[in-house]
Amino acid sequence: MRAQKYADENGHLDDVAVVAAMVSACADLRSTLDEDAEISADLPCLQVALIAKALVDFVSDQPEAIRPVLDVAEEVLALWDQEGRDFIGACMLEGVPQGGEALLLPFAGRLVAEQMSDYL
Repeated sequence: MRAQKYADENGHLDDVAVVAAMVSACADLRSTLDEDAEISADLPCLQVALIAKALVDFVSDQPEAIRPVLDVAEEVLALWDQEGRDFIGACMLEGVPQGGEALLLPFAGRLVAEQMSDYL
């Protein structure tokens, strides 16, 4: 079993830990998740979709908050192969509102940018 960052006790990607790391990277995301807690509380995939939507909103208000969150996504993609692509690509990037990818691209690392390229 691999001992890896964001691993659960079975050696799989711990998506709850990824959400926690993103919220730790940008405390303002906590209020975003709290607003929709009754529908997203136990659904990390939905939580990262809400985070992605919030990041697009942050472009004009607080762009400095975006890169640290996308750095977490980049790290997940680098460490977790298909599990990372499934969680970040299918869950997080699917949450980006149409056209938001172009706004987030300047803040994205290489792997996140590759994942977003399908939507650009």
